[in-house]
Amino acid sequence: MDRRACVELSKLLVELFIESFDQSGPVNISSGTRTPIKEFATTIATVAGYEGEIRWDTSKPDGQMVKIFDTKMMTALGLSCSTPLLEGLKRTADWLARNYADRGDGLRL
Repeated sequence: MDRRACVELSKLLVELFIESFDQSGPVNISSGTRTPIKEFATTIATVAGYEGEIRWDTSKPDGQMVKIFDTKMMTALGLSCSTPLLEGLKRTADWLARNYADRGDGLRL
């Protein structure tokens, strides 16, 4: 998706929330797919080109094993997110690689 399409999509979403959303609380933009934390971490490492070892501190409690966002509010607004996690992460990493060096496209770090 190019910059203009992203800006237009963002504009539409902001308008939608301003005009149609009268509830409090977050709206998770998610496919609602269950993703184990270990899979999420290794997927990010792969997309980022990280070749090191991911170490898990087994002396600590396991914590949250799976991350899934509640999409009820998103669905109630008539929105959906059909982009698979890997594709979304790749698109994000590609965008960052294209825009980070000159901080173009509105990127603020």
